[in-house]
Amino acid sequence: MKRVLVILLSLAMLLACVPTPEEDAVKQKDTVAMIDTVRDANANEPDGAKTSVRDQMPGRLEWDFTTETRNVHITADAPIRVLSDGGFPLLRCERRGFGAADNLAICKALMHADTVYESVPQRTKKDVAKQIEGLMEVLNDTERKSEIWKDYTEEEIENELLPMWREKLQALQELYRTLPDTDDPVPNPVWDGRIDVQTTVVAGPYDDQLRDCDFTVLDVGQEEPHFWQLHYTKASEWNSSWYYGDIETIDPSQYDTAHPGASMTPDQAIASVQALLDPFVRTAVNGVYWDDNRSDTSGADSDFHLKEAYIVELCPVYYGSAAGMYLSTSTAGEDVEMQGGSYAPLWNRELIVAAVNDEGVLMLVWQEPLKVTEVVSENCPLLPFEEIETIAKQQLNRCLANDWQQNGSVTISRVELGLVRIAEPNEMERALLAPVWCVFGEGNYPGIPQPIRYNSGNPLLMINAIDGTVIDPENGY
Repeated sequence: MKRVLVILLSLAMLLACVPTPEEDAVKQKDTVAMIDTVRDANANEPDGAKTSVRDQMPGRLEWDFTTETRNVHITADAPIRVLSDGGFPLLRCERRGFGAADNLAICKALMHADTVYESVPQRTKKDVAKQIEGLMEVLNDTERKSEIWKDYTEEEIENELLPMWREKLQALQELYRTLPDTDDPVPNPVWDGRIDVQTTVVAGPYDDQLRDCDFTVLDVGQEEPHFWQLHYTKASEWNSSWYYGDIETIDPSQYDTAHPGASMTPDQAIASVQALLDPFVRTAVNGVYWDDNRSDTSGADSDFHLKEAYIVELCPVYYGSAAGMYLSTSTAGEDVEMQGGSYAPLWNRELIVAAVNDEGVLMLVWQEPLKVTEVVSENCPLLPFEEIETIAKQQLNRCLANDWQQNGSVTISRVELGLVRIAEPNEMERALLAPVWCVFGEGNYPGIPQPIRYNSGNPLLMINAIDGTVIDPENGY
């Protein structure tokens, strides 16, 4: 699932706007100066935190113009969405690590279970004996070893494969000695909440409705390892090779109307996921769509069938403002020297996505949770929207300048102001959560058979709302 998601996102980014041109048409990034501007403004206006940004913004964006570079026609009659009820903060953040108690609490909430077990094979003594016999047959048969390991060098076989197989054989022999002389399977051990490189836990050792929950660790060298992705599925009910954000979202005005394939409404689907997550993180809705699994290519005779469900995308909320689920960073690329320091690509952004239908939550992915380490400001001074519009039009003239975009058209579908994690100069472990304008829509270009969707995973344009600099969606600076 992780490989599928990364590949699809990478392909999308190849078609995205290139927002940081060589020419000096937009303001140069200087994060230190931006932070100083915020602090100076707050010192001069200490009561500014009461201001509501939403009240100062127009309700819709209306555009109709053609770019000068490649004659791309741009139209917009799109809602402007402000992901805050008040002002926007500027926050320093880092990767968040959960302890064993947190891990257990999350899994018990997801699985509706008082006890969570390690997901290890349930084996009888007879099963273990067969495994021992099979390993010994291979180790004692030169021809079979040669066939199985034909793609390895003699050195690799001698120094890596044989020691590994012998160690496995020794472990099985030790297990065989400890198992009772019975055909009953061995119960799974109870999980204590600790995680290693990758840990899978289940709701119960003999549960026909088995539920799996995977934790993937960020760094096992730490005293308390951090996990970077929690991945929960209700077994055999959901194929997790989904790609969020590539299906048209449901209009929020229709959230109280059930899809024909479900009895629950989008509002009810959202509420069920938020109720599950409320003890751990506050969330706001980024979008909801109905996945009818028409993309399933497994065939009618497949044993593994995808179920129809709502896909609920949620944004974590920090200090009253939602962190939009945008592709603001990647782990690819090199350090870039810019005014104010060196900007390095960051880790993957925080992501919360769930699959929900009448049977409950079928899947939940929570990737790269953040921890706020410093509040630089609870109420940032923002550029007027008219100035943001001017910058956006200038930048679209520049980034829609490829030969293949000549005489194309772009329709803006929505514009959002939310928190986005951006790089801070000379920092590898920390970042900033800053208010950023994001523009979404769809592009149609001659010679390109399918429309290019500028969606949550691939915004058309991202502009820092504090200083007007253009954010590179791929590298996060």
